[in-house]
Amino acid sequence: MYKVKPIRTKEEQERICLLCDTEYDADELAYAAVEEDGTVLGVCRFALKGDEGIMYELKNAPGIDDFEPVYIMGRATLSFIDLCGIKKARFAGKDTPLVRAVGFKPDENGVLTLDLTGFFEHKCHGQDSELGQA
Repeated sequence: MYKVKPIRTKEEQERICLLCDTEYDADELAYAAVEEDGTVLGVCRFALKGDEGIMYELKNAPGIDDFEPVYIMGRATLSFIDLCGIKKARFAGKDTPLVRAVGFKPDENGVLTLDLTGFFEHKCHGQDSELGQA
């Protein structure tokens, strides 16, 4: 069993970013997926800037190949952004099938974006990803 939770301290955020082989930026926020025994499964780095939520990284920790916790973590991050009243999200990292499954799609300029307006109002909204029904 695992938990997806916000990382509460900058020291913990830096530790988890290092464990997940990703950049640490004290100005960003982050979620972690963690097993009950403390094993870190993945990290999601993001920021709230103006009227936009920007996700920078959504990935498993090295040696972990588990889609579900990272997918759930991506959705939890988007839910947090939405609950903050921000309806526009952008992914500024590498385009992957996981990022597409979470809901990001390229706009007319090729930028991975997601309109969060009504996104969480229906339990299956956004489930028509390239990976099929989740």
